[in-house]
Amino acid sequence: LERLDMVTNLAAYRIVQEAVNNALKYAHCERIRVRMRIGERRRVIFVLLDILDDGIGLKSLRQIDHGFYSIRDRAAALNGALHIQNLPGVRVHVLLRQ
Repeated sequence: LERLDMVTNLAAYRIVQEAVNNALKYAHCERIRVRMRIGERRRVIFVLLDILDDGIGLKSLRQIDHGFYSIRDRAAALNGALHIQNLPGVRVHVLLRQ
């Protein structure tokens, strides 16, 4: 974590916080798994966040549009990307670049 600047560190924290909060509030899940990987490629530090819950999943794509604005915006601000999978449960996969 010491390799990350304050902006990236805070964005990663807030993204995990938002995803976990969404899962606790809406998913009726029993488990939430959070994985974080930090690496470097071509002098660019990247952070991969993977948040997976075992809840009820999303009822519609509209929930993705409305429920994940802040996560998408934080990822985009760091030249990253957001990918959401509606499995049994929801998987939020975020790439951040520093």
